[in-house]
Amino acid sequence: MQHCDTTPDKKHSDDDFWHYALQLYKQPNVSEQCLILQDKYDLNINLVLLCCFLGSTQTTIKKVLPALSNNRLLQDWQSQSTAAIRTVRRRVKESFAGVAGQPSFYQQLLAVELSAEKIEQSLMLDIANNCQLSNSQQDSITTNIRDYWQQQHPSKQTPEALNLVIKAALKQLKDIHHR
Repeated sequence: MQHCDTTPDKKHSDDDFWHYALQLYKQPNVSEQCLILQDKYDLNINLVLLCCFLGSTQTTIKKVLPALSNNRLLQDWQSQSTAAIRTVRRRVKESFAGVAGQPSFYQQLLAVELSAEKIEQSLMLDIANNCQLSNSQQDSITTNIRDYWQQQHPSKQTPEALNLVIKAALKQLKDIHHR
């Protein structure tokens, strides 16, 4: 069970987070930058997306990060489900191109991986809903992403890929407010 020294001031729905993440991921260059962050810097893209989502709702994540890191169920799901499925999917794509039925099987693995990502996001959001602090939306998005980066890579400068994801999240925030 995760513990936070804050009282939640608002609950976020899984569907809202999922929709937000899909919209952000579809923005130009975001998916490519996220893959760089995942593969080169070993960042959890669902956590990057959670940082942006919570920031867009004026919620900081600094108190949530330790709860996410210490939650055994989430850690097990990430390593034994999401990451394991991703590894198999990548292996099928790279090692078995040209095998009869491989394209269809690859697409099925991609769908299963996406389902695992959605469950992982739900687990993360449940933890975050129990540990929230409010702040301004723009400050929260930027602070959340930078706090997560510093937790993972304390002595490294923020990569341009992460700055581009922040810019996309801020643009999406502006677009939402202008609707």
